[in-house]
Parts: sequence; C-alpha cells; structure tokens
Amino acid sequence: ISEESGLTENYLMDCEGICGGLFFLDECGTCDDDNSNNCIEDCANVWGGTAFLNSCEICVGGSTGINEKYCEPINDIDGYTYQTIAIGQQVWMAENLTVTHYNNGDDILHDYSNESWSELNATETGAFARYNDDILNMDIFGNLYNWYAVDDPRGICPENWHVPTEDDWIEFEMFLGMSYDESQEFGIRSADIGGMLKGGVNEFIYWGGYNGCDDIICSNGIIGCNCSEFNAFPGGYRTGSGQFNGMSYGCGFWTSTSQDNYYAWYRELSYQHSG
Repeated sequence: ISEESGLTENYLMDCEGICGGLFFLDECGTCDDDNSNNCIEDCANVWGGTAFLNSCEICVGGSTGINEKYCEPINDIDGYTYQTIAIGQQVWMAENLTVTHYNNGDDILHDYSNESWSELNATETGAFARYNDDILNMDIFGNLYNWYAVDDPRGICPENWHVPTEDDWIEFEMFLGMSYDESQEFGIRSADIGGMLKGGVNEFIYWGGYNGCDDIICSNGIIGCNCSEFNAFPGGYRTGSGQFNGMSYGCGFWTSTSQDNYYAWYRELSYQHSG
C-alpha cells in the first residue's frame, strides 16, 4: 500500500511475486504472462490432460483408464459378438469371423466333404468350414471361408464392416512400421510385423512353441508378440483339395482384392518366422 497525495492504491502480487505484475495461473496451474491458451481441456474434461478421441470416437487414455485402442464390440447377423480394436486410423476386428449367414439372411453353405469342397471352384460356390469339421475349433479359431464367400455381394461381415482390401492391409502394415517399398514385395516381408499380430503365443497349443517375441517392439514401446493387440490365432487352412492343415502353426487372411481370375491377395502368418 502506498500513500501519495492522500490517495491509497492497492497493488496485487501476481504468481511470479511481482506487485502489479501481469503473470497469472492458468487452468493447468502454469504461471504465464500471456493469453496463448497453451493449457487445453481434453475429452475427459481435464485441463492439460492427455485423454483423446481414438479412431472409434471413444475418449481413451489419460485419466479415463481406458485402453487407447478400445472400441465397442460389434454383432454379426447371427448375434455373435466380436471385440474390435483401433490401430492407427483403422478399426479391425480382434477375433476371427464365425458367421454362418450372409447379411441378407441366406445360409453360407457348409458341411462339404474333401471331394465336394474341391469342386466348389467349378461352381464358384461360397462356403465355410470348421477345422476338422469340429465345432469346438470354431469357438477358439473361428470359421474358414473360401474365396466365393468372401467375394459374395450379399456380404459376410457385420453391418458397416467389410473384408479388408489389399490397400487396407498396406495401410495397416505401414502404420506398424513397414516401408511402402517393402509393402509392394512378395513373400516374407518385415522381420517383426507378423509377430506384432500373433495372439496366444504364450499358450501351449499355439504357434508351435514360437518364442521369438522378445525382439519385437511396437511403436508404442510395448515389447513382445501381439503388441498391436490384433490377436491373430493360428486357425490353419482348408486347401483347395479340401484338406485341413496348419492349425496351431499358421493362418491366412483373405483380402477382398483379386489379382486375376485365378488368384486373390492374402496375408499369411507362420510359426516359423515373425514376418
């Protein structure tokens, strides 16, 4: 308080300890002398918080305690529920498909012998199978679908979802660290990205005892197989001749992109390597 000419003036001390100073505490508790609004409120209404909206428009991370990749589960036409996961700007199912009907309600045909399965190419008939015709394998690994089911315009994915295209897969792989040039190559690509996708590696029946996870590091700093949380299980294959092969050792994922009248692009994971 100063007294001059009989007047009394009050000088306030700012957060820097300066009488009459212009520094102030913002909502984040930072002492500043401007109004640049460096402190912002996150989606969880925390000033200066780190929560954000992920690809599924869900407020995650920060004070929410919610996994940053979390998305709401979805249901197929049969009522089966699938967990989903945000990876980059995409949203993927984190479980294999088990649906038995196309989206218009028509049955997807099944129960084919080896011989009759091998004849489906001639008639271009969509079909699915359960490994070794055992429904218990569906509960763990999902169903195995042929190309004609994947390519059927009636659709096999849940509403508003689709079988990923070749370009979808390339975007996915590049987010996980693959270069564009490598994404255009054939055969085994990337030393680690296959391992980033493998779920169940610590369980006895999966991936043939594969133990090469310690050298795999995802971009988020998480170490080990399945650090992407894609959760791929080695459900095996049904070959063109109808034989079941590869359970616990590998799996294949269709794309919806054909190469020509005989081939379509796909992705394969194997116990033998992490590419």
